[in-house]
Amino acid sequence: MKAKNYILAVAMAASLLISGQHLYANGEPPPPPPGHILVVGSDGTAYAASHAAAAQTTATPTTSIVAITSAGDKKSISVAGRVEHLALGLDSSSNAVLAAVAEKHVTTNMAGDNATTELYLVSLPFSQNATPVSVNLKGINASKPRVVNGNAYIATDIASDNVTRGGVSSYLYVVSLKGAIISQTEY
Repeated sequence: MKAKNYILAVAMAASLLISGQHLYANGEPPPPPPGHILVVGSDGTAYAASHAAAAQTTATPTTSIVAITSAGDKKSISVAGRVEHLALGLDSSSNAVLAAVAEKHVTTNMAGDNATTELYLVSLPFSQNATPVSVNLKGINASKPRVVNGNAYIATDIASDNVTRGGVSSYLYVVSLKGAIISQTEY
């Protein structure tokens, strides 16, 4: 009997993973992915996001974003939240910008309209004391941002009362690289 239950549990977990759904235990987000989140700019500078293991149990974890040049020079900044995605792009003046997406620590007390994602925008190269522009977006399960024509595009999901969509609403945000929300469209 135990073997059947184990096989059923594995099959259900595999089904959820294949369908793209996150497995949450008691409303807690899954542990951070192994390793680091990494993007590399055209100049060879690598940008990595690492999660402080001890901070994962706090209400708002912290992520360190480190820039390492090909010569080995490094600078870092910290942002609130667990960074899920990094993306590089250009603003309208062809200056490089790093976009980082951090989901806020989601608990059962922060379900529905209280679940948020933070979009951080940082002009590059950043200095040790750089302050990222922060934009608060409704929802979680954010897409990797795309930086096109001087704007960042990002999609999020949020629990809703809309039964026709299975209780989830999706939003597409267009955000200027200065941090202003240009549009928020539900789809």
